[in-house]
Amino acid sequence: MEELHELTKSELEIMKILWQADHDLLLSEILPLIEEKYNKRWKRQTVSTFLSHLIEKGVADSYRKGRYFYYRAIVTEDSYKLNEINNTVNFWCNGSVKNLISALCDQEKLSLSQSEKIERILDELDN
Repeated sequence: MEELHELTKSELEIMKILWQADHDLLLSEILPLIEEKYNKRWKRQTVSTFLSHLIEKGVADSYRKGRYFYYRAIVTEDSYKLNEINNTVNFWCNGSVKNLISALCDQEKLSLSQSEKIERILDELDN
């Protein structure tokens, strides 16, 4: 899989709106969704700039239909999440999923059965 460009928090918020939509969106549809979901009152130009960045980064697309521009995600949310997880594992965990899981487990209070199940999974990764 081709590595995707890193997105800013604001760009990710707009992408979440695009990913959750059941149709391609107009800028006028995105604005109230951003306000509703993230309590942000961005100006049209601000959101338009973020959308331009998302298009430049290859994760969103736009097309003109009549006098309106429509926006859509062209990278799936799952693809982006997987890319981010891989980047995290490579950068913070030296490429080791085992190190990632260990770090996550250190942050959680696990029951004995949960801990044993995770240990079995990790043992399988070593095989």
